[in-house]
Amino acid sequence: MPDPIFAGPRVKIERAKRFIAELGLEVEQYLASNPGSVQIAMVNGEPKARVTIEPIGHMPSAIIGDCIHNLRTALDQMASELARINDKSDKDVYFPFSDGPNTFEAAIETKRFAKAGEDAVLLLKEFKPYRGGNDDLRAIHDLDIIDKHTAIIPPQFQFETNVQFTYDVNDPPSGTGTATVAGELTFPAGTSLAGRKVLPTLEELVEMVHGIIEAFASLVDERIA
Repeated sequence: MPDPIFAGPRVKIERAKRFIAELGLEVEQYLASNPGSVQIAMVNGEPKARVTIEPIGHMPSAIIGDCIHNLRTALDQMASELARINDKSDKDVYFPFSDGPNTFEAAIETKRFAKAGEDAVLLLKEFKPYRGGNDDLRAIHDLDIIDKHTAIIPPQFQFETNVQFTYDVNDPPSGTGTATVAGELTFPAGTSLAGRKVLPTLEELVEMVHGIIEAFASLVDERIA
Protein backbone atom coordinates (compact mmCIF):
# COMPACT_ATOMS: atom_id res chain seq x y z
CA MET A 1 0.00 0.00 0.00
CA PRO A 2 1.54 3.35 -1.04
CA ASP A 3 2.23 6.06 1.53
CA PRO A 4 -0.37 8.83 1.79
CA ILE A 5 0.39 12.08 -0.01
CA PHE A 6 3.21 14.13 1.53
CA ALA A 7 4.01 11.46 4.12
CA GLY A 8 7.67 12.49 4.12
CA PRO A 9 7.05 16.22 4.63
CA ARG A 10 4.57 15.48 7.41
CA VAL A 11 7.15 13.34 9.21
CA LYS A 12 9.63 16.22 8.95
CA ILE A 13 7.08 18.54 10.54
CA GLU A 14 6.50 16.10 13.40
CA ARG A 15 10.26 15.84 13.87
CA ALA A 16 10.45 19.65 14.08
CA LYS A 17 7.81 19.57 16.83
CA ARG A 18 9.92 17.10 18.79
CA PHE A 19 12.93 19.37 18.49
CA ILE A 20 10.86 22.22 19.94
CA ALA A 21 9.88 20.01 22.89
CA GLU A 22 13.52 19.04 23.33
CA LEU A 23 14.55 22.69 23.29
CA GLY A 24 11.94 23.54 25.91
CA LEU A 25 13.29 20.78 28.15
CA GLU A 26 16.84 22.03 27.62
CA VAL A 27 15.82 25.50 28.82
CA GLU A 28 13.94 24.07 31.82
CA GLN A 29 16.95 22.00 32.87
CA TYR A 30 19.26 24.99 32.48
CA LEU A 31 17.12 27.19 34.71
CA ALA A 32 16.67 24.37 37.23
CA SER A 33 20.46 24.03 37.48
CA ASN A 34 20.65 27.39 39.31
CA PRO A 35 23.05 28.98 36.82
CA GLY A 36 23.38 32.19 38.84
CA SER A 37 25.83 32.68 41.69
CA VAL A 38 26.70 35.64 43.93
CA GLN A 39 30.03 36.74 45.37
CA ILE A 40 30.41 39.61 47.82
CA ALA A 41 33.32 41.94 47.17
CA MET A 42 34.48 45.31 48.44
CA VAL A 43 34.37 48.04 45.80
CA ASN A 44 35.64 51.49 46.83
CA GLY A 45 35.18 50.52 50.44
CA GLU A 46 31.59 49.34 50.00
CA PRO A 47 30.27 45.76 49.81
CA LYS A 48 28.88 44.90 46.39
CA ALA A 49 27.25 41.77 45.05
CA ARG A 50 28.85 40.37 41.92
CA VAL A 51 26.48 38.11 39.96
CA THR A 52 27.81 35.42 37.63
CA ILE A 53 25.52 33.49 35.29
CA GLU A 54 26.75 30.34 33.61
CA PRO A 55 25.99 30.26 29.85
CA ILE A 56 23.39 27.84 28.56
CA GLY A 57 25.86 26.19 26.17
CA HIS A 58 25.68 25.23 22.50
CA MET A 59 23.01 22.52 22.57
CA PRO A 60 20.04 24.91 22.13
CA SER A 61 21.72 26.33 19.03
CA ALA A 62 22.05 22.87 17.50
CA ILE A 63 18.43 22.03 18.31
CA ILE A 64 17.18 25.25 16.72
CA GLY A 65 19.18 24.48 13.57
CA ASP A 66 17.74 20.96 13.39
CA CYS A 67 14.20 22.26 13.78
CA ILE A 68 14.62 24.86 11.04
CA HIS A 69 16.28 22.35 8.72
CA ASN A 70 13.39 19.92 9.07
CA LEU A 71 10.91 22.64 8.11
CA ARG A 72 13.02 23.63 5.09
CA THR A 73 13.35 19.99 4.04
CA ALA A 74 9.59 19.43 4.40
CA LEU A 75 8.98 22.17 1.82
CA ASP A 76 11.58 20.79 -0.58
CA GLN A 77 10.24 17.24 -0.28
CA MET A 78 6.75 18.52 -0.96
CA ALA A 79 7.93 20.30 -4.11
CA SER A 80 9.63 17.14 -5.36
CA GLU A 81 6.54 15.05 -4.67
CA LEU A 82 4.33 17.55 -6.48
CA ALA A 83 6.51 17.12 -9.58
CA ARG A 84 6.18 13.32 -9.39
CA ILE A 85 2.43 13.57 -8.93
CA ASN A 86 2.39 15.71 -12.07
CA ASP A 87 4.26 12.94 -13.94
CA LYS A 88 7.46 14.99 -14.12
CA SER A 89 10.98 14.22 -12.99
CA ASP A 90 11.78 15.54 -9.52
CA LYS A 91 15.39 16.24 -10.50
CA ASP A 92 16.52 19.65 -9.22
CA VAL A 93 13.03 20.52 -7.94
CA TYR A 94 12.94 22.62 -4.78
CA PHE A 95 10.61 24.99 -2.96
CA PRO A 96 11.66 28.42 -4.26
CA PHE A 97 12.59 31.48 -2.21
CA SER A 98 13.77 34.86 -3.47
CA ASP A 99 14.99 38.22 -2.24
CA GLY A 100 11.81 39.98 -3.37
CA PRO A 101 8.78 39.85 -5.66
CA ASN A 102 10.77 41.03 -8.68
CA THR A 103 13.04 37.98 -8.58
CA PHE A 104 10.45 35.38 -7.63
CA GLU A 105 9.59 34.28 -11.17
CA ALA A 106 13.26 33.61 -11.79
CA ALA A 107 13.45 31.58 -8.56
CA ILE A 108 10.49 29.47 -9.67
CA GLU A 109 12.32 28.71 -12.90
CA THR A 110 15.69 28.06 -11.24
CA LYS A 111 14.17 25.67 -8.68
CA ARG A 112 12.11 23.91 -11.39
CA PHE A 113 8.90 24.34 -9.39
CA ALA A 114 6.85 24.66 -12.58
CA LYS A 115 7.11 20.86 -12.83
CA ALA A 116 4.52 20.81 -10.05
CA GLY A 117 1.87 22.19 -12.41
CA GLU A 118 0.39 25.58 -13.24
CA ASP A 119 -2.17 25.38 -10.43
CA ALA A 120 0.62 24.62 -7.95
CA VAL A 121 2.60 27.66 -9.14
CA LEU A 122 -0.46 29.85 -8.66
CA LEU A 123 -0.92 28.52 -5.13
CA LEU A 124 2.78 28.97 -4.40
CA LYS A 125 2.55 32.65 -5.31
CA GLU A 126 -0.13 33.15 -2.66
CA PHE A 127 2.40 32.29 0.05
CA LYS A 128 4.92 34.93 -1.12
CA PRO A 129 8.13 33.22 0.10
CA TYR A 130 10.33 36.28 -0.32
CA ARG A 131 11.43 39.35 1.61
CA GLY A 132 8.67 41.90 1.77
CA GLY A 133 6.12 39.13 1.23
CA ASN A 134 5.98 36.44 3.90
CA ASP A 135 9.05 37.35 5.91
CA ASP A 136 8.58 34.51 8.40
CA LEU A 137 8.50 31.95 5.60
CA ARG A 138 11.59 33.50 4.05
CA ALA A 139 13.26 33.36 7.48
CA ILE A 140 13.17 29.56 7.38
CA HIS A 141 15.38 29.67 4.29
CA ASP A 142 17.72 32.30 5.74
CA LEU A 143 18.19 30.52 9.07
CA ASP A 144 18.77 27.19 7.35
CA ILE A 145 21.61 28.76 5.35
CA ILE A 146 23.15 30.19 8.53
CA ASP A 147 22.99 26.77 10.20
CA LYS A 148 24.64 25.09 7.22
CA HIS A 149 27.55 27.52 7.14
CA THR A 150 28.19 28.22 10.83
CA ALA A 151 27.00 24.94 12.41
CA ILE A 152 24.98 26.81 15.06
CA ILE A 153 22.46 29.64 15.33
CA PRO A 154 23.53 31.23 18.64
CA PRO A 155 20.39 32.37 20.50
CA GLN A 156 20.49 35.04 23.15
CA PHE A 157 19.08 34.52 26.64
CA GLN A 158 17.08 37.44 28.01
CA PHE A 159 17.66 37.17 31.76
CA GLU A 160 15.57 38.28 34.69
CA THR A 161 17.60 37.88 37.87
CA ASN A 162 16.48 38.27 41.48
CA VAL A 163 19.50 38.74 43.76
CA GLN A 164 19.50 38.44 47.53
CA PHE A 165 22.54 38.54 49.80
CA THR A 166 23.58 39.02 53.40
CA TYR A 167 26.95 39.92 54.88
CA ASP A 168 28.71 40.74 58.12
CA VAL A 169 29.61 44.42 58.21
CA ASN A 170 32.88 43.43 59.89
CA ASP A 171 33.70 40.84 57.22
CA PRO A 172 31.72 41.58 54.01
CA PRO A 173 33.58 39.11 51.74
CA SER A 174 32.32 36.25 53.89
CA GLY A 175 28.73 37.11 52.96
CA THR A 176 26.47 34.81 50.99
CA GLY A 177 23.82 35.35 48.38
CA THR A 178 21.55 33.78 45.81
CA ALA A 179 20.69 34.74 42.25
CA THR A 180 17.42 33.32 40.94
CA VAL A 181 17.51 33.33 37.14
CA ALA A 182 14.53 33.34 34.79
CA GLY A 183 14.21 34.27 31.14
CA GLU A 184 13.69 33.14 27.57
CA LEU A 185 15.76 32.42 24.49
CA THR A 186 15.52 35.00 21.72
CA PHE A 187 16.87 34.99 18.18
CA PRO A 188 20.13 36.94 17.92
CA ALA A 189 20.75 40.23 16.18
CA GLY A 190 21.61 39.95 12.53
CA THR A 191 19.07 37.20 11.82
CA SER A 192 15.67 37.45 10.14
CA LEU A 193 13.87 36.87 13.44
CA ALA A 194 16.10 39.04 15.66
CA GLY A 195 14.66 39.73 19.10
CA ARG A 196 11.75 37.31 18.85
CA LYS A 197 11.23 34.60 21.46
CA VAL A 198 12.58 31.33 20.09
CA LEU A 199 10.10 28.74 21.38
CA PRO A 200 6.79 30.42 20.42
CA THR A 201 8.28 31.59 17.11
CA LEU A 202 9.37 28.06 16.19
CA GLU A 203 5.87 26.82 17.02
CA GLU A 204 4.42 29.48 14.70
CA LEU A 205 6.80 28.45 11.91
CA VAL A 206 5.79 24.80 12.30
CA GLU A 207 2.11 25.68 12.03
CA MET A 208 2.79 27.84 8.98
CA VAL A 209 4.66 25.09 7.14
CA HIS A 210 1.98 22.57 8.14
CA GLY A 211 -0.63 24.91 6.64
CA ILE A 212 1.34 25.14 3.38
CA ILE A 213 1.63 21.35 3.13
CA GLU A 214 -2.09 20.92 3.74
CA ALA A 215 -2.95 23.60 1.17
CA PHE A 216 -1.01 21.76 -1.53
CA ALA A 217 -2.53 18.45 -0.40
CA SER A 218 -5.98 19.96 -0.93
CA LEU A 219 -4.89 21.16 -4.35
CA VAL A 220 -3.96 17.62 -5.35
CA ASP A 221 -7.27 16.34 -4.01
CA GLU A 222 -9.11 18.88 -6.15
CA ARG A 223 -7.37 17.56 -9.26
CA ILE A 224 -8.76 14.11 -8.56
CA ALA A 225 -12.28 15.24 -7.65
